[in-house]
Amino acid sequence: EKECLVCRSGGSRTLFTRKGTPFLRCPECGLIYQEVSSSPAEARTFYEKKYYETFGDRTALIQQARLSLYRSLLSELVAYRVTGRILDVGSGFGDFLEGAEAEGWEAWGIEPSRQAGEAAGRKFGDRVLIQGVPAGRWK
Repeated sequence: EKECLVCRSGGSRTLFTRKGTPFLRCPECGLIYQEVSSSPAEARTFYEKKYYETFGDRTALIQQARLSLYRSLLSELVAYRVTGRILDVGSGFGDFLEGAEAEGWEAWGIEPSRQAGEAAGRKFGDRVLIQGVPAGRWK
């Protein structure tokens, strides 16, 4: 049993494992999340310096493929819409945020990669946080 990353309640249990990584579900808030084995410093280094490099010359193709996934997800999320705000954790270059805004959401993002966060911040200003700092104030 693990503590939920969002509501901090105990009792999250493994739902399934993919490529050796457990995915857990919180019984209180329903969040499904990936169990992370790296330290915060290791994760920061990976996302800051290596994550987008692993895409290589496929970056544009990957982004294009994600757009239909985003549209599908946004159409499903309408049923759960309460405040009209949505937070994209790992917002990358802001493609999901753009789609959400087109569907009438107030879109916010948080991104660990400086490169991607700055690009998203040019479109969404301080509604994008880079490692917890508003994009417009990132130094």
